Amino acid sequence: MAAALFTIVSVEFAKLTGDASTTRIASNVVQGIGFLGAGVILRERGSVVGMTTAATFSDRGRGMAAGAGLYKVSGFVCIAMLLALVGLVRVEKLFKLRSATSSFG
Repeated sequence: MAAALFTIVSVEFAKLTGDASTTRIASNVVQGIGFLGAGVILRERGSVVGMTTAATFSDRGRGMAAGAGLYKVSGFVCIAMLLALVGLVRVEKLFKLRSATSSFG
């Protein structure tokens, strides 16, 4: 969903500005957030923590969509992600899943 959202924002932003080079903005946001997300995961010296922080690119895409004036797209993605997260919590409770810490050695 995040990849689709970044693509939509890039295309629509290019249409709004009339400049195809504006699609590079989304590209740079994705790279920057990926770099920061990897830093969040790797900061614990081998144990994997902060995966949710690194994995939620759709938040950044939603922010870009809202910033570009694509409020309907941003709202739709917000509702879809909330439904997915609520659904995953229910699945987690149904199967009695819990968090586990992994350590690589």
